[in-house]
Amino acid sequence: MRYLAVMKREAITIARDIRLLLIVVFFPLLLLIIYGYGVTFDIKGVPMAVYDQSNSLISRELIDCYDASEYFKITEFTHSRTRIDELLINDDIIIGLVIPPDFARDIKSLKGGAVQVLVNGSDANTANVALGYHAAVFADFTGKYFKPPESITFPEVQANTRIWFNPDLKSSNFIVPGIIAIIMMLMGAILTSTAIVKEKESGTIEQIVASPVKSWEYIAGKITPYIIISLFDVILVVTAAYFIFDVPIRGSLLQLGFFALLFLANALGVGLFVSSISKNVVGAQIMAVLLSLLPSILLSGFVFPISSMPRVIQAVTYLVPARYFLEVLRGIFLKGIGVSVLWPQALFLCANAMLFLSLASVKFKKTLD
Repeated sequence: MRYLAVMKREAITIARDIRLLLIVVFFPLLLLIIYGYGVTFDIKGVPMAVYDQSNSLISRELIDCYDASEYFKITEFTHSRTRIDELLINDDIIIGLVIPPDFARDIKSLKGGAVQVLVNGSDANTANVALGYHAAVFADFTGKYFKPPESITFPEVQANTRIWFNPDLKSSNFIVPGIIAIIMMLMGAILTSTAIVKEKESGTIEQIVASPVKSWEYIAGKITPYIIISLFDVILVVTAAYFIFDVPIRGSLLQLGFFALLFLANALGVGLFVSSISKNVVGAQIMAVLLSLLPSILLSGFVFPISSMPRVIQAVTYLVPARYFLEVLRGIFLKGIGVSVLWPQALFLCANAMLFLSLASVKFKKTLD
C-alpha cells in the first residue's frame, strides 16, 4: 500500500506538468528524425574537380564514368593544377582528378594509362571511402580497353556474395537502432534525475522522512510511472523507425518489449541515483546527461567498435546499458533473433538494473541532510 501511495503521488505530479508531457511525446520523436536523417555512413555525391589535359574522346569517356556514378559530383572543370590545389585547401572538393596530355595515346597503344588523383584527407573516413569509389569506377573504365586476347582463355572463377541481415547495405538499418538506444537512455535518465532532488528543494522530503515508507518502496513508487511513460516512448520511436525509416522488424515485438523494460530500468535507475546525490535540479540534469548520453554514444559500440578499444575501456563498457540494448535492437530488428540468443544481454541488463536501483535506494536516506 505504501508503494502504491508513492506511485499515485508521483503520477499526479507528472500529470500536472504539461511541459513534461509535451517533452515526453515530441522530444524522442524529434531526436529520432533529426539524427536518423543526419547521421549516416552512406557517402554519395562526393564533390570532385577535373583537370583534363588530354581533351580527347577517351578522357571524356573516363570523365563520363565518374559523372554517371551517383557517388561522385563533378563541381568544376579546371584549366590548371593550381586551381585543384585551391579547391582542396578550401574544402570545396574531396577529390581532384588530373588527366595527363598523353593519356589517350597511352590507352590506345595498350601501354597503360595513368591519372593523378588528389584526395582531401582531412576526414580520413570520407577520403578512404572516396578512394574506394574511385578505384571501382577506374577499374570499370580500364576493363573496357585492357582485355586478354580472345585466343587466351582463363578458368572461370566466380565469387557469389550474399549479404545477410542488411542486403541493401542501408546505413539507416544500422544507425536507427543505435539512435533509439541513445534516446531512450537519455530520456529515462533525465525523467527521473529530478524526482528526488525536487523533493529536497521544495521541502516535501520532510513528509517522506516522517512517513513509514521504506527506501525501496519509495524508489519503486517513484520509478513506476516513469517506466510506463518510457514504454510509451519506446512504442513511439519503434513505430517511427518502421514507418519513417523503413527499418525492418524481423523479431518478436513481445520480446522487444521485454528487453526494453529491462533497459528502461537501467536508464531510470541511473536517473534516480543522480537525483539522490544531487543538491539541485540543474546539477542533477547536467549529471544525468553526462552519465547517460556520452557513454551511450562513445562506449556502446554505436560509433566505435568495442573490440578496437583499449582493454581498460572495454571493461568499462560492461557498465554501459546501451551496449547491450544496442545489440538487442539490431538482433531483433535485422536478424530476427530473440531471448534464446540474446540471453547474455538480458542477464547483464538485469544485473546493471539491480546495481543502479540498489545504489539509488541505499543513497536515499530518510534524513534531512
